[in-house]
Amino acid sequence: MGIDPLYAALGKDAGGIVISQVVPSPRPSAIPIVKEYLAAVDNSDQAPSYEGLEGFIAAKAAGEAVRRAGRGFAPGALQRVMAGMTDFDVGGFRINLRPELHDPGRSIDLVSINKDGRVLR
Repeated sequence: MGIDPLYAALGKDAGGIVISQVVPSPRPSAIPIVKEYLAAVDNSDQAPSYEGLEGFIAAKAAGEAVRRAGRGFAPGALQRVMAGMTDFDVGGFRINLRPELHDPGRSIDLVSINKDGRVLR
């Protein structure tokens, strides 16, 4: 769920809505992947967001899968490599890409939106 688009659509009516997030907060923290993401965003025209961090984590995992698959891999090989990425640490945030689990992340963070659009944890 995109918090910013939700607030843009609902305005002050979004106040009090609780959303579950499957990635860490994109606010400054000690988590290495968050630090790396914020450094990348700082050098761009983007603002930090849960959606951006989720995409950043997905891109890091996809890049690691391509690295593990090696040169000249076929799509089937990449799929097998990704299915084998269980408990993969992508900078202090662990993901599991094993298909039968449907459990890419193990962290769920509940946040709420106040009437001014601020995210509260």
